[in-house]
Amino acid sequence: DFWELIRNDDRHPNDYGLEGFPIRHRPWIWTVARRSLIESDEWARYWSADRGHLDTGFADHFRSRGARAAVAFDFEGAARHNPGLFAPGKLIEAGCPVLVRGLFDQFPPALDQFAVILRPVLKRIEEVGYPIDLLWSSVVRTTPPRALNASAGMLEILPDRTDVTLEEVQRVCVVVHLPGLGFVDELLDRLQNLPQAYDLVITTTDGIKAARIRKLLERAKPALCQRVEVRVAWVPGGRDMGALLVGCRDILLGDDYDLIMRLHGRQSGHKPINVAEYARRYQLDNLLSSPGYVIGLLRLFENEKGLGLVFPPMIHVGYRIMGRGWGSYRDAAKSVCRELGIRVPLDEVSPLAPFGGMWLGRPQALRLMAERAWNARDYGLSRRGGHAELSRLQERIIPLAAAETGYHCRTVLNHEHAEISFSAMEFKADQLSSTAPGYPAEQIHFLRRMGSMGRGGPVSLTRMYLNLHFPFIAQLLRPAFRSAGIAASWLGSFRGGVRSAVGSFRSKRQR
Repeated sequence: DFWELIRNDDRHPNDYGLEGFPIRHRPWIWTVARRSLIESDEWARYWSADRGHLDTGFADHFRSRGARAAVAFDFEGAARHNPGLFAPGKLIEAGCPVLVRGLFDQFPPALDQFAVILRPVLKRIEEVGYPIDLLWSSVVRTTPPRALNASAGMLEILPDRTDVTLEEVQRVCVVVHLPGLGFVDELLDRLQNLPQAYDLVITTTDGIKAARIRKLLERAKPALCQRVEVRVAWVPGGRDMGALLVGCRDILLGDDYDLIMRLHGRQSGHKPINVAEYARRYQLDNLLSSPGYVIGLLRLFENEKGLGLVFPPMIHVGYRIMGRGWGSYRDAAKSVCRELGIRVPLDEVSPLAPFGGMWLGRPQALRLMAERAWNARDYGLSRRGGHAELSRLQERIIPLAAAETGYHCRTVLNHEHAEISFSAMEFKADQLSSTAPGYPAEQIHFLRRMGSMGRGGPVSLTRMYLNLHFPFIAQLLRPAFRSAGIAASWLGSFRGGVRSAVGSFRSKRQR
């Protein structure tokens, strides 16, 4: 009576709405019904009911009423009896012509729980002729960038040595922001790792620095550098992003280059020396580690016409940005995205972004941001009245702007930093998982239900208990908890001030 492409007996899918991945009801993948069934009274009764979506209980309904059914790919052994989501590779190998789009709507730790690894599946469908660029240009618009990066395994670990050569010479412009002169020598040293000719554009904050940089470059004469230009791009409060989007807007909007490499001489005077040194190395090593490594980067763009940007993953050694990458910028990012016409969903916790502001990408991937004529006044206003700093916000939405125009991003590491990062991450994840039960997806859901632990005081612990066991009461008491939290924070600051004053008074008396 009817025929299904893939059986799906998953009647109780997990809802990860708190994490930004609620249940999405989708129509059947493919169903064929005979005329005899379509013209039956039971068919008419079934569809006369109010159905907000195409009911996944269709097959059960008609089977229970005696209808005969067949399934083309009745794969056994898939988790939760849902092979479309939890055994896509097996279906492809069996000859199934469909890859379920719902794979890209899933909470990544939920796929991880059942060892659903999309990277080899995507490689396989590309081998059998699927237009993979079409897939990327579609799913990047509907999936949060960091979630897609995790689910599809979009981290590339590239070697420092390679026997592969470039098939085509791409027009490359290296755009560097130098707020000071301390980075010039290292910049010149790193640029020697570029394996082909390039143009160099440097922005700085005033004419005196610009003149000194020009003299240094004339003396050094970087190899393979065809053209050098030094620009004064003084954008108060704009940092490196203001210098790029205001001072180099013509480069982003023009068609003179296939790729832009973005670098800048970061000044981290407030960071401990080890942290500042590692952060600098982390950014530069993972973009300009060696000539062989850069060839690997350029090859990524040769092989994937829809690849918009590559950059190192979010740094976590020496930094506590993990878990709070959005910080206070998420609401402001939504506002800017609406202004720019970006409809790509935002990641809930931390965005996939080039933290540190260094990347390699196609100018077309940045064009949506560059078309908005930013000016110095925009950056100045963002620094007043407690507003989110525009330059840091722009850094966080670069991949969203690329995705809106159909370009996807990849993260990149060299072997050394992959070894350092993974071993440190593994240990930290093991420690953080030690006090919560279940798989990581269950642990995360459990902690999200409790909410922020704040400083772990009695107010926070009470709120977490109510969130977990009595969420309705917690919702009613939210204003009171907020006021109590502010009072507790103020009291803690007051006590700290008193202790500091008493300590200072005692030390003076002792002297």
